[in-house]
Amino acid sequence: MLESRKNFSCVAFIKPIIFFVLIVLFYQSCKSVKTFENKGTPPKRSLEDVMTQLRKNNLDFVWYDAKIDLDVESTEFGGSGSAFLRMKKDSAIWVVVKKLGIEGGRMLMREDSAFLINRFERYFQREQVSKIKKKMGLDLTLGELQKVMAGNFILPQDAQIKSYRQEGNACLIETLIDGNNITYNVNAFNLLPQGILINDGQDKFVEIKYYEYEKKFGLMLPIRFDIQFESIDGTGSLQLHVKEVNIDVPKDLSFSIPSRYDEVYW
Repeated sequence: MLESRKNFSCVAFIKPIIFFVLIVLFYQSCKSVKTFENKGTPPKRSLEDVMTQLRKNNLDFVWYDAKIDLDVESTEFGGSGSAFLRMKKDSAIWVVVKKLGIEGGRMLMREDSAFLINRFERYFQREQVSKIKKKMGLDLTLGELQKVMAGNFILPQDAQIKSYRQEGNACLIETLIDGNNITYNVNAFNLLPQGILINDGQDKFVEIKYYEYEKKFGLMLPIRFDIQFESIDGTGSLQLHVKEVNIDVPKDLSFSIPSRYDEVYW
């Protein structure tokens, strides 16, 4: 679980959100594909080939829920546990984190506000989503954020693509989006993402590496991947394994702040 209340800054709250925001997530099935099981000469792929295939891996839903095993280490917090993610389209993102079956934290994000409860240390935080976006350097609507968390790429517009090249089995798309340099690394054999590198050109970066995919809802999406980040506030890594997922089954989004909890300001 998250640790160290006295050092629990805005970044400590935002980073778990970033992990879920920037990841292309969440499916399970009976057939898996290891991204790096490449044999022979990779086929030559054009930018149009790559972009067309990425656009096909998009899931539409009204309700979404998933269970994810995770292991996180950073300069501010560390540990392992399970995360339960629920979303209602264009309405709310709800996350509960448990360790050994005991709830340790809960988050609710709506279009304009976000709340975090720390059960172990009995406090809560709240903030305007606009301020979180500014801190993160990302300008996503709630709906766009939900799409990313459900396994959909937010792909660049043509004007945002700086260059494209293929190096062996790696198809590299370099883009500039909202001031961030984002490089997509797509496997030439199966046209599945191998990684994404996000760099703000100053002191922050996030790198995602994908290791295993499974088929669900007719799509091939990642279930095992690692994330590393670095900023002026510290460094860290996160390993995720998606265990279960369902769509369009209404779920409870209960969220209440106990009156005895203290508010910790960012």
